[in-house]
Amino acid sequence: MVDSKNSINLLLSKVYFAPLTLEDIEEVRLWRNNPKINNFIINKNHITAAQQLKWFDNLGENQKYYFIAKVDQEKLGLFYATQVDLGQKSCEPNGFMGNPTYFKSPIAGLIIVEFFKKLFLELDFETLNGKVVRDNVSFIQLHALLGAEISEDESKNLSYITLDKARFNETITKLLNCDKN
Repeated sequence: MVDSKNSINLLLSKVYFAPLTLEDIEEVRLWRNNPKINNFIINKNHITAAQQLKWFDNLGENQKYYFIAKVDQEKLGLFYATQVDLGQKSCEPNGFMGNPTYFKSPIAGLIIVEFFKKLFLELDFETLNGKVVRDNVSFIQLHALLGAEISEDESKNLSYITLDKARFNETITKLLNCDKN
């Protein structure tokens, strides 16, 4: 019998976030333009290769908040922080699974949890403030499970999510029985 806690911990031990590089941006663009992803993100505009390169070139200092999620060497998606406020120790987490094998899978949820751990524990943010398309029900449910405060704006078809470090640490410790460090 497989011990699910050990299986989850094994998977999580293999997840890492590599810095986004120029070599990644075409694959990210193809992921981003995929209708299966595009339906669940706020900016649905099709992106050309030239637009993607310009975007990457304009990231500047913010590039340090953009990551490719990987398990072993397999690229799974793009995860990043915008609206970074170092004084308030807050940011807006964003991201998507690019590899269709993992859409709406438990692995996607675990990757998001690991990204939040990175934001809170490695990058030392205290609060995550995000927006989610209301149709992305599984993502909203994951945030609720993690203890986030959620409000809705039906006129914009968005849910607004706030998650603080203390609540996240408390909830994740209970859910996964993992160490806070």
